[in-house]
Amino acid sequence: LIMDLRARVEAIEIERDAKLAQKQAYNSQVAQLLSLFKKAEGVHKNGKPLDAIAAYQKVMTSRLPDPNGYKKKSERSIASIKKQMNEKTSVYQAEAEKHYQASNIKEAILALRKAKVVDPGNPEIPDKIDRWTLELKKQMMTLYQEGILEESFGNVEGGETKSGAKDKWKKILEMDIPDGEYYKKAVIKLKK
Repeated sequence: LIMDLRARVEAIEIERDAKLAQKQAYNSQVAQLLSLFKKAEGVHKNGKPLDAIAAYQKVMTSRLPDPNGYKKKSERSIASIKKQMNEKTSVYQAEAEKHYQASNIKEAILALRKAKVVDPGNPEIPDKIDRWTLELKKQMMTLYQEGILEESFGNVEGGETKSGAKDKWKKILEMDIPDGEYYKKAVIKLKK
């Protein structure tokens, strides 16, 4: 009878130890998920939206137990970040359209580049940048060629009635994007 009681006590102790170990493992996994979530929040606070989305997605795709709802919180955070990105992108795109309508293609392209930084996954932004850059390049090519013609006729400085080659190249510096082909050529010509 005593041996039977001892066996029951040992079985109860083994079961209690197993439950304790299981509970500790579960708590450890919950703590790992909390750590992932805190890390994602830290990335979000640093102002890097794409990195924050990736970090929150790690939380959501994790197979760790989630008794505190961190996966739902991550989902809401991703939705919020995407909404903010879309709002910023829309503002930049509207600004770009306004500049483009005012024939200020340089500022329009720069605004679209800002939008692309905010939302690099937006497929319409690079296409618009390429189209507008090509259009600007054609305009700058015409100005540059006019400057070359003025230079070949000896009209470098220009006069009161007619602009010279320098004036054309300075206009290119004002109108072209800083990494534009004709911007660089105009800088070289003005240095000479």
